[in-house]
Amino acid sequence: MTNLSSSLSGDSTIYNYKLLMKIRHSYPLVTVYWLALAMFAFVLSLHGGWLWLLVAAPLTVALQGVITRLCLWMMRGGTASVWGWRFGALWNGVLPVGFAPLPLTRRIQSNVLLAGLAAIGALYPWLSGTALDSLLFFHLWLLAPRCLMIALFRRKTKSGWIKINPHDTGCYVQ
Repeated sequence: MTNLSSSLSGDSTIYNYKLLMKIRHSYPLVTVYWLALAMFAFVLSLHGGWLWLLVAAPLTVALQGVITRLCLWMMRGGTASVWGWRFGALWNGVLPVGFAPLPLTRRIQSNVLLAGLAAIGALYPWLSGTALDSLLFFHLWLLAPRCLMIALFRRKTKSGWIKINPHDTGCYVQ
């Protein structure tokens, strides 16, 4: 015990987090999530929308990434070091890399939802129905797990911390 205490400086800070709720990225949840994408792709292919299917996915991820970075820059003054590009079974895009405040994450995801819908709606006069459907579907499909988990965590606490791992997402209090 003395070796540990002697190696820590007087200015060291140790954070203790208490787990309130953990949502596992279970196989049935991930299957339903990706099955929704497969069904949409099948329906879209029946209407000849393969091109928009291939264009809408990266375009939507890029749009959400830009909106997230802008929100972080406006809310935190450009200090977005704990947010980065992540790709997983349920969480894709610019997301917290470590522990992130739940209220900040909730505000950013709300802004991404609304600003993304506004940007897609602004393209209405110039795009076909298939293109708009593809953009709208991918936008909502990418945000659905985030919004669901944040809503479930909000029932536990309004001011916790969120941590996204490859196989689960946890809500913590300090």
